[in-house]
Amino acid sequence: MKMKFLLVALLATSGFECFSLQKADTLRLTLQQVVEMAKANSIAAKQAITVKETKYWEWRTFKSDYQPQLALQGVLPGYTKTYTQVQQPNGTILFQPVH
Repeated sequence: MKMKFLLVALLATSGFECFSLQKADTLRLTLQQVVEMAKANSIAAKQAITVKETKYWEWRTFKSDYQPQLALQGVLPGYTKTYTQVQQPNGTILFQPVH
């Protein structure tokens, strides 16, 4: 009997906490705030931000064409590494690297 009473009391208090949290989550906004949020989060606003960023990087690319540039040309030396077998005086074969 005590266990049932404890379980019912626990469920009742958790239910009351749930209802009280829902009221705390309510956000009150004015009409002006709602309009500003709608403008900031609209598809047109996001598209305008993307276009602005794209135009910025296009301008940076255009500007970089008129900056001093450094170009290097050359032929790299050939490098190879192979192994050859060398017979030792005791008859064993040892592989030595050749650069």
